[in-house]
Order: sequence, then structure tokens, then C-alpha cells
Amino acid sequence: MIISISKKANSGYDSDLTHIQKTAMAIFNKLVRDGDAELLYPPLSDKLLIQKDNIFLSINKSSNGCILNISGVDDVAKMNYHYDVWFNDYFYHKMKVRFIKCVDKRRTDVETELINRDKESLDKILKDINKNDN
Repeated sequence: MIISISKKANSGYDSDLTHIQKTAMAIFNKLVRDGDAELLYPPLSDKLLIQKDNIFLSINKSSNGCILNISGVDDVAKMNYHYDVWFNDYFYHKMKVRFIKCVDKRRTDVETELINRDKESLDKILKDINKNDN
């Protein structure tokens, strides 16, 4: 089942979004902040990809905004779904910034964890060396 929403918001105000656009944006916001969701940003294609369980989102830049594709499988209704929701450039930029901030936060968390591991490991090596000197 494919449903395409083509109503366009003319400005950058959230109040100008349709109910469907607001709901699609809420789904995006929820998944992009979910620590269990996989976030992918292939720079050559300039797509933003999110996957969590059986839900897939992709944000594809267009000449005058973007298309947020939401697809997946509804296990209860036993059906596949696919929605294409258009957003203007303002909202594309807003989603991209939010996405990149979440990816960057994850990167920073991983770097911090690795630095802490290295620090602990180096401290242990120094302690072992000092113990062997005595």
C-alpha cells in the first residue's frame, strides 16, 4: 500500500504543516533520538537513513525540499506500508541538522568510551611496570 502526500508547506513554520507532515516529523524525531535505531549518512548520496526493527526512514533531498519515506511492516495488520511525505527546504535543513547532531553525539560518546578504555589500559601498564621495578 503506497500513500503519497504532496501538500506543500509554504513557509518554515511548524503551524503550516499538515497533520500528516506533523505526524511524519514526530516519527522522525522519535526514531532519530532512539539509541537503538541505526542512523546512516552516506555522504555521496546525501540521504539520511534510519532503521529500527521493521521501520525504515529515508530522507531524500529534492530540488525544492525533501521527501521523507517511511516504510515497514505492520505485524498486527499483516501488511507492508510506505508513505512519502514532502517537506520544504526549511524542514529538510531542520531534519538534517537534528540527524547530524544525533550522529555526532553518538560519535562523541564512542570516542569518550575509547579514550577512557585507553587511559585505563595505559594506567594498568604503568602500574605493572612500576610493580616490576620494585
